[in-house]
Amino acid sequence: ARIEESIAMGSWRKLKDEFKRGIGNDLTINQLADLYYEGYCKVQNKRPDFKGHALKPIRSKLGRIPAGSLRRSDVHDSVRQRLKEVAPGTVNRSVGVLKNMLSFALENELIDQHPLIRFRMHREEPKAIRVLKISEERRLIDSIDDPTIASYVAILGETGLRKEEGLSLCWRHVNLTDRMLSVEYTKSGRPRYVPLSDFAMEHLASLVRLIDRPYVFV
Repeated sequence: ARIEESIAMGSWRKLKDEFKRGIGNDLTINQLADLYYEGYCKVQNKRPDFKGHALKPIRSKLGRIPAGSLRRSDVHDSVRQRLKEVAPGTVNRSVGVLKNMLSFALENELIDQHPLIRFRMHREEPKAIRVLKISEERRLIDSIDDPTIASYVAILGETGLRKEEGLSLCWRHVNLTDRMLSVEYTKSGRPRYVPLSDFAMEHLASLVRLIDRPYVFV
């Protein structure tokens, strides 16, 4: 309750000073997860709900352990248990979030040392992904009744845009004359420029009626 109150009132640094003086040294992983989610994930991440989902198994397996007493052996035990339930890649994602949370705690002086430095992730077997044939892509698009959604799928298929990049695509980033679109908010943080095929141009032309609105896919 004190942690939640300090976050809401903006006084959590004062509470942190109490932790440094030895008050509240029993801060658990669960309580640290609350601080991390509110103070880091909601501020730094576009989709904090992804981090919130990854925190669930951490809370379940390690939540009652005092953050300052967490050991590598605790994490190894939880990893072994989770590998019986889910794939190695899923386990690695949660471990990655746990490591990031502990870095946050160390940076904010909530713990004295990071117990997972150079912690080895579980081996993931790479798998080849079959790419749709053009004929399959066309059948997929033809099967969609809503013309705007069909065009959205067509543009993603023709340009390789990520789902979120397509949803946030604005008309000001589309150059129909030079057959080029620019992607401003990319995963790497750098803008990307993508040429447009004849098929992509056809679908963009079908949406020109919406050009007075900021987003391409309304």
